Amino acid sequence: MQTTEKTALPLADLERIIREAAKLMLEADSARMHVEEKSGTANFVTEYDVRVQRTLQAAFSELLPGCGYLAEEEGESENAIGAGYTFIIDPIDGTTNFMLGRRASCISVALLEDSKTVYGAIYDPYADRFYMATAGGGAFCNGQPIHVSDREPLKGVAAIGTAPYYKETLSRPVTEIIYAMLQNFGDIRRVGSAALDLCDVACGVSVAYCEPILSPWDFAAGRLLVEEAGGIVTDMHGAPLPQDKPAGVLAASPKAYETLKKTVDAAMAACK
Repeated sequence: MQTTEKTALPLADLERIIREAAKLMLEADSARMHVEEKSGTANFVTEYDVRVQRTLQAAFSELLPGCGYLAEEEGESENAIGAGYTFIIDPIDGTTNFMLGRRASCISVALLEDSKTVYGAIYDPYADRFYMATAGGGAFCNGQPIHVSDREPLKGVAAIGTAPYYKETLSRPVTEIIYAMLQNFGDIRRVGSAALDLCDVACGVSVAYCEPILSPWDFAAGRLLVEEAGGIVTDMHGAPLPQDKPAGVLAASPKAYETLKKTVDAAMAACK
């Protein structure tokens, strides 16, 4: 397992904890799954989201006593990002996929030290792919280095997130972005998990990814993965992503970023 002298993070322990929590996803019984709907359209939470989060937080608190949390379920805003360690957690990214048995869901964990992201991990237990990056230490999948694609946009695929929780305000912009992407990229894909979409950019499966709005737990780990794999990640305006509030996300290889940015700018302008 890779280590980093700069932060001396317990990387093996972090991976062990995340893999152990993911066993709850693999053991899930869809016939007995308790599902609740949150605010927004088709925004669901299952008992497994809560159980995975509780499992992660208990283990992380034992590993790094005094750490804070910004997490999707249960008290998501109770700890501000600041001095010391803060975990940003999405216990199951792709909850709708998880509910439907589509096997395209994952655990996403970012770790901040004094407000700087120093570690990001995304684990897909169905494919047994553990993506990990440390600040300045590169990006890896199952211990092997990963890099963004060097394909030209028209020879690669771009991923799109449809922001389904915001249909009333974003259906038109998303439709325009999809149309524009089809003109400027080889094809498009829709996975249903922002974290896995960012992994696809980091390892070169996709050349670009866009979603008009995401929460920090959706993109915190994936942002570090893409950047450490040689890619570019910004908000929809080309500015750095915030750490503690929702934002639109653009992620791409250096060869594809400008095409992605111009494509999205043109699509958004068409909505005015």
